[in-house]
Order: sequence, then structure tokens, then C-alpha cells
Amino acid sequence: MKSIVVEPRGVKPLASVLFLHGLGANGHDFEPIARQLMPVLPLRWVLPNAEAIPVTINGGMEMPAWYDITDLSRADGADFLSAEHTRAYVHELIALEHKRDESLPILLGGFSQGGAITLFSGYNSPVPLKGMIALSAYLMTKEGESGLPENFDPAKAPPLFMGHGEWDDVVPPELADASMRALVTAGVNVEWHTYPMPHSVCPQELQDLVFWLMRLLGVPTQGAK
Repeated sequence: MKSIVVEPRGVKPLASVLFLHGLGANGHDFEPIARQLMPVLPLRWVLPNAEAIPVTINGGMEMPAWYDITDLSRADGADFLSAEHTRAYVHELIALEHKRDESLPILLGGFSQGGAITLFSGYNSPVPLKGMIALSAYLMTKEGESGLPENFDPAKAPPLFMGHGEWDDVVPPELADASMRALVTAGVNVEWHTYPMPHSVCPQELQDLVFWLMRLLGVPTQGAK
């Protein structure tokens, strides 16, 4: 399936954002938000679609997924072979975006499973990223490992925005919090927010994300935190 692309008309976008949907969704899931933010931030949004694969926590039934999951409460509850396959695909998308316009900064982000793949793929991107976004997500880690590439260099790590619901019953808040703390300890510049919401996105989170993007891209803000 082709990616859904949302971009401004008549003006050059400030950056290109590759944003990955959550488990069972598709590229259209974040499209309304991309369009909602367009008047404030003229960005090119590339919204890929995951293939349908058997998902263990769904009783083996097929659904759009970036990787198979056996346990959502654990950082090592992912099938890393399928995650590595998706990482190669994400790296290909990044390289294609860079080839399309080398002058355009690229950000990688996602919601839930898409955010987990962002953290899994972004730190060894084939092209330096301007920033990363992980909403209601976590850092996938094999037992005894950091979840980061062996050659990870914090000086080259892009800034990261992380947001999570305090009432999230899908990705446990404590798992996201532990992921954030591990990334901060590794030297990543993380902006971390929690919200009184379940496994979703709320208006305050979008506002915080917009302000973060504006600062990152050098856009003047009024009333920004």
C-alpha cells in the first residue's frame, strides 16, 4: 500500500515528517491531525501503511502491524525479527524522502506501535534526523540490552518528544516512563509529557507537540512553553 501524503499548497514545507500509525490502524489514522496542524506548521506528512500480519496478542489473527507482539507489558515482548524487517522499510522511506529533496529536514515519529518502531529505527537512520516523536510508545529492548545501536552516539542523537497517557491501559505508563529514563540516561535530549488520558492523543499533547516542533524548526512562537 502506498503512503498517504499530506503537504502544504503554495509554500515549501519546513520539514518532512514520516509518521507511523498504531496497531490495527492505517495511514489515514493521523491524517486529520496532519491537516489540522497544517495552518500552523506547513509540513510534509508521509503516513505509511503497515502490512497485515498475524498478531499473537490478537489470537494470531491478521491485522495491520509493524511487528508481532507477544506481551505489551514488557519491553522485550516484541518479535524482533519482524521489527527488524520494518526498520529496514522505514530506513528505505527515510532515504527516499532525502533523495526527493535533500534540503528538507526529516523527522520520524509514530503512535503506539509506530512510536516503538520510531525509537527502534531512528537512532541508526541512514540520514541524520532533525527530530523524533514517540506518542504512547516505549523503547523495545531485548533482555540484557539497551535497545540502542552498538555505535550509538548521544551527540548525534536527534531531539525526542515523548507523550503518554496516565490512564493508558494498552502501553503501561511505567513502561513508557522507564523507556524515557533509559533514553535520558543514554544522553538523548527528551521532552517528556504525561496527560490525564487513556491510550490516545489529546488536544494538550498536540499543543505541546506543535510548540516543540516550532522550537525545533526555528519558527517564532507566542505563548510557547
